Amino acid sequence: MKTIAIKLTAVLMILTVSVFAAGNFGGTKPTNDKNNTRAGVYPVAKDMVEIRVVKPAEDVVNLEVYNEAGSKVYETTIKNGMNIRVSHDIKEFPAGLYTYKISEDGKLIHNSMILKTRETILKCSPETDHATAYISQSGSNKVEVNFIQVRGTETRVEARDQAGNVVLSRLLNDEKAHRFTENISAYPAGEFIFTVYAGDERIAEKSIVKK
Repeated sequence: MKTIAIKLTAVLMILTVSVFAAGNFGGTKPTNDKNNTRAGVYPVAKDMVEIRVVKPAEDVVNLEVYNEAGSKVYETTIKNGMNIRVSHDIKEFPAGLYTYKISEDGKLIHNSMILKTRETILKCSPETDHATAYISQSGSNKVEVNFIQVRGTETRVEARDQAGNVVLSRLLNDEKAHRFTENISAYPAGEFIFTVYAGDERIAEKSIVKK
């Protein structure tokens, strides 16, 4: 049994290394695994974004970050390595939507949107078809929805009481700053289920208790 366990552990370690070496982490898919850089941008903590790059050692990759106004707020180069993980601390960034662009030799290879809120970081890649959202209760009488929309997708927030009655239904297409706030001070005491939909897909849901 001991010999079998050692062999199994070795196989799992090889599989883990192989997955990372193949760049299998949801970024832009390469057309040629041998020659193309693969990259991804991931929220890993409240104020921390991780940039992962798998590439030939001789290449140099450039990272640029833009705010909602289109102004560049950060830039750096990533080089000298096959598998790279770089942490980007955005603690000093104000809340808002940021676009991460990773390019190589002037060619864009990855593009992600990161929405920083007061409580978390959300990600949505333009290459995917899915929006994303985060629901939180601010104080006792406010519910806040932070969201990223996919172009062409209708996003809405809905709230139901314990009996299943709809007490709120609102499209979020025209909201500013990617944030919607609902004042629930007039709601009766009880539990309400807040749900955010992107088209017909449920992308966030949270139970809110009004005391």
